[in-house]
Amino acid sequence: MKTTEPTYPYDDDFMSCRETYSTLRIFSDAIPPAEISASLMLEPTGSHLKGEAISPRVDRPRPKHGWLLSSEHYVRSRDTRRHIDWILDQLEPCATAFESLLSRGASVDIFSYWASARGQGGPLLSPPQFARLARFRLECIYDIYFTQEGEDDD
Repeated sequence: MKTTEPTYPYDDDFMSCRETYSTLRIFSDAIPPAEISASLMLEPTGSHLKGEAISPRVDRPRPKHGWLLSSEHYVRSRDTRRHIDWILDQLEPCATAFESLLSRGASVDIFSYWASARGQGGPLLSPPQFARLARFRLECIYDIYFTQEGEDDD
């Protein structure tokens, strides 16, 4: 799927960002990941079933099914807008199916990881992105990390 350059140009070398990626998250009590994939005709980059243990260290069961589509290994840019646009570009062809998932009670959002390179600045979104996010009724959540001077990047 080709991403069109927005009116507000991307800055792939976004100097205040060390690393970023975004993940479309779909959660549901009743719709398992395989059904979400079949409906959207998209394969997730990650998924889990309701009732599975959260992790080997956390034995609590997951409260909902989860379907995740991440830009992490698909988009090379430190401009979070490019990552979000990539996700939105994946959704455009399946907008009707996506709307059907929402009408069946699925909860959705875009969760973005953003690591600061300098401790100043931050991610940004453009007006056209706000319109696209609103069309899909997507909230955008940021998980932001600031490296203190003298700390390792690892």
